Amino acid sequence: MRPGTALRLFVVAWVVVAPLAAVALPAPIAESRTPGSAVDTLDDRLTVPGETSRSSGSAVSDPDREVQVVVQLKQGAAVPDGLPVNRVYTRQGARHAELTVQLSQVRALWNDPRIAAVRIDRALAGKATRTAAGVGVVGADVLHSRGIRGANVTVGVIDAGFQPTDPEIAANVRGYRTFGADARSDATHGTAVASVVVDTAPETELQLAAVGATTTPEEYAAAVEWLEANGADVIVDAGSYFGHADADQLSAIAAATAEDTLFVTSAGNYAQRHWTGRYDPGSGRPWVAFGEHEGNALNGGEPLSGRVYAAASWTGDEEYDLYLLRERAGTDEVVARGVGDGRTEHIDTTVVEGRYYLAVRATNATGTSEIELFASHALASATPNGSLTAPGTAPGVLTVGAYDNGSVKAFSSRGLPGHHGVDLVAPDSVALTGADLEGTSFSAPYVAGTAALLKSEYTTLSAKQLRTILTVSARDVSAPGPDVETGYGHIDARSAYLLSISHARFAGVNESTT
Repeated sequence: MRPGTALRLFVVAWVVVAPLAAVALPAPIAESRTPGSAVDTLDDRLTVPGETSRSSGSAVSDPDREVQVVVQLKQGAAVPDGLPVNRVYTRQGARHAELTVQLSQVRALWNDPRIAAVRIDRALAGKATRTAAGVGVVGADVLHSRGIRGANVTVGVIDAGFQPTDPEIAANVRGYRTFGADARSDATHGTAVASVVVDTAPETELQLAAVGATTTPEEYAAAVEWLEANGADVIVDAGSYFGHADADQLSAIAAATAEDTLFVTSAGNYAQRHWTGRYDPGSGRPWVAFGEHEGNALNGGEPLSGRVYAAASWTGDEEYDLYLLRERAGTDEVVARGVGDGRTEHIDTTVVEGRYYLAVRATNATGTSEIELFASHALASATPNGSLTAPGTAPGVLTVGAYDNGSVKAFSSRGLPGHHGVDLVAPDSVALTGADLEGTSFSAPYVAGTAALLKSEYTTLSAKQLRTILTVSARDVSAPGPDVETGYGHIDARSAYLLSISHARFAGVNESTT
C-alpha cells in the first residue's frame, strides 16, 4: 500500500469526437497483415434490450408477478386510467399514487408522459439470490457480516439504459428517468452495472439515469443534476465516450460534479484498441507508418463484420485524413473516409465480412504532431499506455481498471507515465449475466458500492475524503507506488473501512480541541 494519507489525482487529457457518416473514396493501399487476438466491438452498449437475463442460472423477471409501486405525478396530471389505485396522497408538494400492477406494466409507467418518477416497493420487489464473485474479492462481504450494508446511501448510476424491474436491482430502485435514451438503448449493460453496486452494498438505494448511447452535454448535465437533486451520494458512469462529439464537455461535467459528489467511472477497454505515434516526412511516403506497415489491421487481421468505429486526433495545425480499407486481391478497397474538424477525423460505418485496416494519410504535415488513434476492434499495432477515454480522463473522477487472477486484464485501458490516469483496479465479475459480460464497466461499480458502505457508516465523509480513503487503503498489486496499469492498487473494502474509522477518530479529536 502506498505510504501516507495524501491523495494525488493524475489526469490524462484526451478528447475524441463523435463518429459521423463517412464517405467512400477509391484510394488503394496494399500491406501485409499481422494476426492478433479479437476484441468485442462497442455494440455491447447498443444491443436490443430484453426483459430477461441472458445468463444461465440467473434469476429472471416474472412478468405476471404483482408488485406495489408508487408513482409521482407531474404537475396537474391525473392517474393513468385503468390502473388499480390503492391510495393517492400529496408529499412535499407533489401528488403520489400507490398502485398494485403486474411487473410487465412497470416499464409502461416509466414511459408515461404524465408520470415524473416510479419506484417499486421494497417489500414486494424481491431479489435474486446470486451475488457477484467480486464481492468477496474486494472484502465487502466482511463488512456485510458486521451489518455494514450501505443503508441510507444513494448511488446514482448513469448508463445507456436499464431494466429497473430486474429482480437483481428492483428492490433497490428508488428512481428511474431517461434523458435522451430510446427503446434501442441497451438495458443489459446498465442493469449489470447497477447489480454490482447492489451486490457490493445490498441496502443502498439506486437512482438510475438513462442517457442513451449518443447523449448530448445538455442531456448529460440534466441527468447528473437529477441524480444530485435526488440525493446521490455517489455517482457511477461506467460508459466510455470513445468517438463522442462532445467528450470534452462530458468530462467537464463529470469533473465539476466530482468536486462535491464522489464520481466513479471505468477506465475503458481500449488497451488493445489504441495507438499513438508520429508521421515521418522523411519516408517519402504520405502514409503514417504503424511499425513496418502503412495500415493498422483491425481484429488482428482476422475477418470481421458489423459496425466499425475509429477516431484519429492530433496536435497542432497539421492535416491528416483517416481511411478504413478492406483487403482485396490486388488492389485494396477504400470503404470509408473520416470526417472531422481539422484536428480530428472519425469513422462510423457498417461493413460486410472481410479483413479491414485503418490508414492515416498526411495531407499537410511535417511530422511534429502526436497522432492518436482509437478503434472499436483490436489493432495489430497498439499502444496500451494513454488509452483512457472520457470521462475517465477528467480531474477528480475516480477511474477504475479491471483486474483478475493476479494481473490487469489485457483490454483494461492504461494511463501515462507521470500522469497515471487509472486510480484503482477491481474485479469485473457480474452475477446478473454470468460470463456473458466482462470489462472495466463492471469494475467501477465495486468501487462505487464500497464507497457507499463507507458513507453509510460515516455520513460526513466528503467526496475528497472518500477518494483519499479508497486510494490510500488500496492493496498495491504492482511495483511500489501508483502506476499506469493499476493506479494506487486493488480496491480493499476492509482496509478502507479501517482507515475510515481512523479518519473519524482523528476528526473527532480535532473537533473536540477546537
